[in-house]
Amino acid sequence: MDNRLRQAYSSAHYYFDAPDGELLLQVDRPSPALHLLLLAKGNASAVALTAWNPGSTLQDDEANRRAQQDLERELAALQLTCIPGRHEDPAGH
Repeated sequence: MDNRLRQAYSSAHYYFDAPDGELLLQVDRPSPALHLLLLAKGNASAVALTAWNPGSTLQDDEANRRAQQDLERELAALQLTCIPGRHEDPAGH
């Protein structure tokens, strides 16, 4: 991964629709709200996972939607707790 792309991922804002409201996560920044959510769920860690644009290679929306639906079915079959989310460039690019 080139440095420009690494910087874009590192500076992005990651939002999740947590039970107590929107949760903002940022790379290398502790999140007390995430810590509390993990404690409430009895978990020690979390991961942000998506099937969109695998390997940072742009895919069309339909391919991304199908891949995401497949991933969500697999996670549901494993009975994992999943929270919908999105990411945004704070500069709006």
